[in-house]
Amino acid sequence: MITKIQTDVFHQHAIQKYGIGGFVMKDDLLEEIQQELNVDSERSRSLLTLIVGVKYFKEEKEKLYIAGKTGEYFDNSLIRYWLER
Repeated sequence: MITKIQTDVFHQHAIQKYGIGGFVMKDDLLEEIQQELNVDSERSRSLLTLIVGVKYFKEEKEKLYIAGKTGEYFDNSLIRYWLER
């Protein structure tokens, strides 16, 4: 199952590589990671997971920042845990 954040990562990569309107599939991105970094398919999958995880963390951190500024309640305990470390 491909999440919205994964789709965002694929879309951003396609724009960087092919310009607006570009399109890239997950397998294409995995293959490119393998070739660029000279790693096996398992490592490329791990790196893609890391990229998606970092994007998720940034988005959730931004939501916490906005919620703090506006006084709204927003709680993502996973993100709070990592921010407090």
